[in-house]
Amino acid sequence: MEKFKLESLSKVLTFFIGFTLILGVLVTLSLPYMLKMYFTTYDFVTYLPEITDWNHYYAVLFTLGPSGVCACVLLWQLLKILKSASKQNPFVAQNVTCFLVMSVCCLLIAILFTILSVLYPTAFTFALAYTFYVLWLACLVFGKLFHKAVEYKSENDLTV
Repeated sequence: MEKFKLESLSKVLTFFIGFTLILGVLVTLSLPYMLKMYFTTYDFVTYLPEITDWNHYYAVLFTLGPSGVCACVLLWQLLKILKSASKQNPFVAQNVTCFLVMSVCCLLIAILFTILSVLYPTAFTFALAYTFYVLWLACLVFGKLFHKAVEYKSENDLTV
């Protein structure tokens, strides 16, 4: 019964991450068009008088575009980890690599939003930068933990 719950939960999580990945790819690809539409229809001068030219469009585009790519890579790595976990074999070198790739993506997103928060100092950009710095460190820690687990598993396999 417990195995069934874990497998069904893993399948639901895999579905939602896969769905989010597809949406992320679509949004990232359509980002230039969506931002252009947003920048031309929204009255920035009333709410944000400092935004008056298209340089801000490019600043946001060059932050959100690479961040979207990194987010898609993050989701792809999570799918790979879930796939190995569903095979009852989570402690493999591939998952260590996945966590390291995820940590690099989180760091890149954090740096991009740190730069954006200097240009547009809002609570949202600061919160995103902070969140991704924390996720960067968490992915590094999980990568090290999985690396140790892989080492212990290989030592244990050799002694048996």
